[in-house]
Amino acid sequence: MSNWVGRAIEVYSESGLTTLLRSVYDATVRWRIHTGVQWLRYRRSLSEPYRLLYIDPSVVKKMVRPSFQKDRSRFGTCVIGGDWDLRKWETNSEIFFRDLSPNEEKKLFPISQYETYRSFVAHFGRGVPWEETDFYNTHVEWIENGHQTSRGHRSESEFRERCDQLDELYDELRQSRYKTQRELGDPINLSTPEADEVAVNITRDGEFVLDEGRHRLFIARLLDLDTIPVRVKTRHIQWQKYRHRVYYSDGSPASFLPEGVSVDHPDLEDVL
Repeated sequence: MSNWVGRAIEVYSESGLTTLLRSVYDATVRWRIHTGVQWLRYRRSLSEPYRLLYIDPSVVKKMVRPSFQKDRSRFGTCVIGGDWDLRKWETNSEIFFRDLSPNEEKKLFPISQYETYRSFVAHFGRGVPWEETDFYNTHVEWIENGHQTSRGHRSESEFRERCDQLDELYDELRQSRYKTQRELGDPINLSTPEADEVAVNITRDGEFVLDEGRHRLFIARLLDLDTIPVRVKTRHIQWQKYRHRVYYSDGSPASFLPEGVSVDHPDLEDVL
């Protein structure tokens, strides 16, 4: 409780009462309304909103932008239909963070094309200094043009401190094991620690797509970790229907799944 209150005071001090009230609403009410509506339709086949899955980080090959956490409550789990999992970025070029407008419709693209991931490969894999990576230089340019980063950095020195933190995270994960946010015991927001885990979405075909937590996922991939804990932010409605059929099936659950998906899928453990 003391950590929760401390974080509330921090949000109030940094962003004011309006932001604090919005954060409390998102953390305690908004996502529960969505979950309640979905429970009426899917009942017990609807997963617990903060149930952790342990997956191989290398199976997450794509990411979506804008993320679901940016335009919806960052808390809980959503079931959403539409073509968000079919729209692709039509480019073979490197994709920079500044290209990803929060006002555009959602699109998927390979993580390997993202400038941040490529910069991580250069820095951690080949020893290239941060100052010589696109990740560093595009963010510094962004700051110098009067913007702040997604984490609130307003100066090059502040952003350089973030790079130092990433070095520390890399060394920690290389020398020790990957810990859950609950084990770390330092809540980032006003909800359960599980809300701060790497967040993934699941497409209609059961594919994992990165939503948020990109830095941790990128480092886990580079370190070739066997598994990391993730939480599901969004399930495509068609995938949730598969889960529902599997849960209430009397026969072979495999017959209800899309081609290429086995009953060993990590997101089916709780419905088998």
